[in-house]
Amino acid sequence: LNVQGLLGRGKYIDFLITVNGVGLWLSYLLFRICLFPTWMYIFVKDVQNHREETWDKVSTFERYGYPTVNVLLFGLSSFWFVQVTKGMLNQIRKTKKKKD
Repeated sequence: LNVQGLLGRGKYIDFLITVNGVGLWLSYLLFRICLFPTWMYIFVKDVQNHREETWDKVSTFERYGYPTVNVLLFGLSSFWFVQVTKGMLNQIRKTKKKKD
C-alpha cells in the first residue's frame, strides 16, 4: 500500500514522515546507543562485585567474546546513528522550508 500515492505529497505527509524520523531517532538513541554502554557497565560491576559467581564460572569465550561483540555492535550502532541523525535533520529542514 503506497500511502504517498493515495494521499499525495502534501504537508501532512511530510509532517508524518518527520514525526516518524524523530521517533526512529529517539528509539535508536534509547535502544541502541544507550543499551551497549549500559550492558558493559553492568557486566563490569558484576565482575567486580561478584567475581566468584560470574568471572570464575564462565568460559574464556564468554569473558572476552561477549564484551568484544558489544563493543563492535556499539561501533556499528554509532555509525548508523550518524546516518539516522543526518536523515532526520534533512527531513526536518525540508519540512521547515515548506512551512516558510
